[in-house]
Amino acid sequence: MGTHAQIGVRHPDGSIDGTYVHWDGYPDYMIGALKLYIENFTTSGLTLLIIRAQKCGGISAMSLNPEFLTGGNDEAKITRDTWRDNWFGAGHTYLVDYKTGEVEYYEK
Repeated sequence: MGTHAQIGVRHPDGSIDGTYVHWDGYPDYMIGALKLYIENFTTSGLTLLIIRAQKCGGISAMSLNPEFLTGGNDEAKITRDTWRDNWFGAGHTYLVDYKTGEVEYYEK
């Protein structure tokens, strides 16, 4: 069974672009994976990845070359209004500050 998580980027205006991640959502892995992705592709790149993942059900596992889930018509779009909802039983949530790239972690 996967360690479900949700990841998101908080923009300067307070809006959030977020999505679901199915595997490896535990903090020891995910925080490093997010930081590595940001180092290589910036927070803008992470935002674009999330927006793409929202349309297909989310991300299988976070990496430099993540695979997307094939959720058919199931969107995994998380916004500021739905951020605190329990997406797919995600026990871990990660919110990246767009300006600083700092990763905040919340356990549900």
